[in-house]
Amino acid sequence: MPTPAAPVPAAQTATTTTPMAGSGQPAVLDESRVRALTAAAEERRRTCCPRRAGQPLLRRRAFADAIKWYEQALALDPKNVNVSTDLAVSYYYTNQPDRALAQFDVSLGVDPRHTKTLLNQGIVRAFGKQDLDAAAQSWQK
Repeated sequence: MPTPAAPVPAAQTATTTTPMAGSGQPAVLDESRVRALTAAAEERRRTCCPRRAGQPLLRRRAFADAIKWYEQALALDPKNVNVSTDLAVSYYYTNQPDRALAQFDVSLGVDPRHTKTLLNQGIVRAFGKQDLDAAAQSWQK
């Protein structure tokens, strides 16, 4: 005796209808599902890809290459304080302490109490600019 077909979950029946083989009828497209998937794909592309590409470069100390990716990521999401701070760190390690400090200011404009930014700002002030008083101010915040 043949086994009965498994029921199709409700979520699948709500999104598309599969045509019967050889029927010549196209599947019915659920426009709201298409919009939701398109929005999710765009959000993923917008928020993760350039930063994720920059992170391994930062870890491998390929700072000049990381800068390109972080700049691109910031162009897509200018309020991403983590990307902004990683960009500043990359500037510092490519012998651009003034540019790093300016980028830290951008990060702190987004989140004035961002711990990673304040820590790294202090490092650049101490070692890049030899300004221990300014470094201490960053670290005290």
